Order: sequence, then structure tokens, then C-alpha cells
Amino acid sequence: MEGEHNLKVKIMDKKGNFTESEFKNLKIDKTKPLAPASVNSPAISYSNVNTPLISGTGEPGCVITIKEGNLVLGTTTVDIDNSWATNLTASVDGIHNISITQTDSALNTSDETPITLKIDTVGPLGEINIRENKFTTFLNKITFGMFFKDTIDVTFDASDENGSGVKTIEYLKVNSEFQTKEEAIASSGWTQIPIGSAFRINSNNNHDKFIIYPRITDNAGNITCINSNGVIVYTDSNQSTSEMIFTKTHTTNLKAVVNLNGNTVKTIFNGSQELSNGSDYQVNGSQIEFKPSYLDSLPVDKYSLTVYYNPAGIIYNQSDYNSAPLTTSINLSILKAAQNPFDIVGLNSSYTYGDDPLEIFIDSGNESGVVSFVSSDESVAKISSNTVKILKVGTFKITATKASE
Repeated sequence: MEGEHNLKVKIMDKKGNFTESEFKNLKIDKTKPLAPASVNSPAISYSNVNTPLISGTGEPGCVITIKEGNLVLGTTTVDIDNSWATNLTASVDGIHNISITQTDSALNTSDETPITLKIDTVGPLGEINIRENKFTTFLNKITFGMFFKDTIDVTFDASDENGSGVKTIEYLKVNSEFQTKEEAIASSGWTQIPIGSAFRINSNNNHDKFIIYPRITDNAGNITCINSNGVIVYTDSNQSTSEMIFTKTHTTNLKAVVNLNGNTVKTIFNGSQELSNGSDYQVNGSQIEFKPSYLDSLPVDKYSLTVYYNPAGIIYNQSDYNSAPLTTSINLSILKAAQNPFDIVGLNSSYTYGDDPLEIFIDSGNESGVVSFVSSDESVAKISSNTVKILKVGTFKITATKASE
């Protein structure tokens, strides 16, 4: 009969002699304890560790046994406050059907408390799509080599087919790289977007230089962080000054205004000739200043100057998927310098046929252009360089021309 009993043992021989033991307390317990209760485990959500903590309540002193089939995953003893907790031995990712029992000191074992244990220790997969460019890993070294005009759409793909499933997708748009994945994950300012959606980045008539970091979290709490390479979204520069005129011998810079829109001048060509930055021109803010030393070296003519740009100040790299910046053009006219009047000296009003040749020169004028002389009648007077020789009786007129500077 169950309960507590005080017993003693009496031994008697055939002659009636006997001996007795002292009274001993005997407790008979045939009642099995209740099944463990209030079990707390990753049953609804997943655990992202493969040695999860399982806890619950039971009868103080009972031994808790946690099994999957015949495999014992953990044992512990219920504390005096009815609580117990233990970390299971390592289990592989997936869904595990677990049974929990408690056994009292009389070796009565309770009914099983079944639980479903879900373990997922592997982070989800992610992919960034920026036009035809795809990124699936965390890049430790960032280069800015993707160039797009005005707007660009960014999309994310995420999957966790063999795990707990994707819970959230967030992203950061920053202008400088994180040194480590952990630094990126711990940073603030993340924006959550619906799974499978896209967002658009607009340059707003200027430029945007950035790196995209997605943070993908699954239902077990595993986090995957990947990133893109550097992206430039820009607006083309445009020319405010379309024409310039330079008169030879002038000594002031010619200034052309450009709307850079956040870009910088890469180089300038005059036809196939590349100008030298610093020697032939310089850039001050939105002005390109062409130096008179270069302009004065050009022959009198019309030219077309082509200006090339670096988007957002980054050297442009040509690729199949990049958008090349447009060039701008400036029409340049080089004009002759105005010539001061000059006179021919060394001539008399009349000569006698047979006189010695005479030398003629010019007086006044400006600069040092080459002077040439022409006779109106070379049968009467012939000119070689600046020497006049009278050949016969007649009249003639001499015209002097000074080359432009």
C-alpha cells in the first residue's frame, strides 16, 4: 500500500527465541510524476544555435531527460523552486521531434512532453541587382566603377529555402565603406523594404556617390550582410559659354563658364591635340580659364574645343553597362591683332634709270610681323626682299604688307 510505513523485522527460532530490529521508515511510491510543464524551447520560432537552451518546470529532485528517439540529448535535475534548464548537445540544422520526461527518486517516470525543436544556424542568401551588376558577398575592398545617369533602380533577392525563411530585408546607402561586416551590421540607420521590392536612387540634378549594404535576417535571427561596389549616379555637365573670341597679342585669360553639376573637368582637346592643364588652361570653380600664351600660339582660324568630364570627380571607366558622360564644345575664333599705321622710308619721288639699287624700310607700326614689299610694275622696278632695282623708264607704286601676329 502506498504511503509511509514504520517497520521492524522480528526473527524467531523454533524454541521461541527471537530478535528484533529497530523501526525503519519505508515510503512506498508507485505514482509517476506529472509530465514536465511550461517547457520553453524554440518550438515556434527557430534557434540559431545548435546547442539551444531548453527550460521548464517539474517536481523538485526529479531528473529531467530530453531525448530524440533513443538518443539522449540532455539531462538535468529540477531545482527546489520547481525550475530546470539545460543546453542540449549539438544538433544538426533542421526540425527535431523531442520528448521530455522526469523521473522521481522511486524511479517512476512521467509521461512524455513532446516538443518540436527547430534549429537554423545558417544565414540566408542575398543578391544585389544594380542594372546588370550582381553582388552576393561582402566586399572588403570597394572601388567606384559603376556610372549611371540621373536615376538607377536597385533590387534585392533573398532566400532561405532550407532554413527558417527570410524575415526582413533592410539596406543602408552610405558614401564610404565599412571596414568589417560586423561594423556594418552594428551600424544604425537601416531602412526596411518589403521582400522582393525595389527602390530608385535619383541624382536630383547633381550627383550621388554611394555603396549599398543589405542586411537580411531570417526567422532564427541569423543575419547576412553583403554589399555592392561603389556607384556613381550623376547628371551631365553642360556648357554656358558656347563661343569665345581671342585677338592676337592680347594678354588676358579667356573665361568659359560650365555647369559642372557636381562633376569635374577631366581634360580638353583642340581637335586631336590635348591641352595641358596648368600651362594652357586652368579650372576655377565653374570657370575654365584659357591662357593667352596658348591662345596667341594658334594661327588665325576657327577652332572647336572639346571638354571631357569625370562624373562626380571620379575617373570614368568604360564598360558595357556604364553610362559615359557627355562632352561639351566651345567654338574659338582667333583674330588678327589690329595693326598701327606705318610708312615706307628710303624712297624718293623720282629716280634716274641706271641708278644703283636702293634699300627700303618701314617706319612705325607695331609688333614684329614679317614685312613684304610688292612693286606695281616689275618691268620698271623689281623688288628683292627690301632692295629695289630700277629697270627702265616708267612709273611704279610700292605696297608694304606686315604679317599679322
